[in-house]
Amino acid sequence: MNLQRVMWKYPLMPGTATYDMPYGAEIKSCGYVAGDVVVWALVAPPVDVTAKGAMDERRLTCAMTGEMLDLDALKLGRFIGTVVRPDGIVVHIYENY
Repeated sequence: MNLQRVMWKYPLMPGTATYDMPYGAEIKSCGYVAGDVVVWALVAPPVDVTAKGAMDERRLTCAMTGEMLDLDALKLGRFIGTVVRPDGIVVHIYENY
């Protein structure tokens, strides 16, 4: 059984977007790096991103404080965390169902 893991970083887009992550990736935290809001996910190496079934589409939503959200349409799931950008804008990150 391979218990080794590696942390990967994913820059996020504003709003809701889909991100390809290795199957079984565990999103652990979020932050701000070099101008990007990002999440870090723990993945099991080695990852052959070309292998069938190796990647999983994950939908994440970045919502700013005060932004109206259509909860039925977005299907917000797990709250990942909050990021305060250097310009003072606060972004809340959710994983969608």
